[in-house]
Amino acid sequence: MNVFITGVTGFLGGELLAALLKDNKYEKIYCLLRANNEEEAYIRLKKVVAFHNDRFDNNRIFPVIGDLTDDKLSMKLIGNKIYWIQILLFMQQPTPLFRSKGTKKLKW
Repeated sequence: MNVFITGVTGFLGGELLAALLKDNKYEKIYCLLRANNEEEAYIRLKKVVAFHNDRFDNNRIFPVIGDLTDDKLSMKLIGNKIYWIQILLFMQQPTPLFRSKGTKKLKW
């Protein structure tokens, strides 16, 4: 299964990434983060993984450079299983409060 997560460089997102890495059913983990380029994105991801004393696996962890406010983000995400940190914490179903410009086209 492939997974896409947001907020991976934050506390909860980092914990979620660490948990996903321990479960081999998640073959590819795509992480949305802001970065100027791919090298910077990988550096940020590697810091998160190192903080949790996990091994960074280039075959499983992939940065997706972007922002939730990007109008075209939802088109990039279709087909991936998405974990929204805010929704997992506060509710089972999303509300408009958490819907950003870039995710309006996604079906819930």
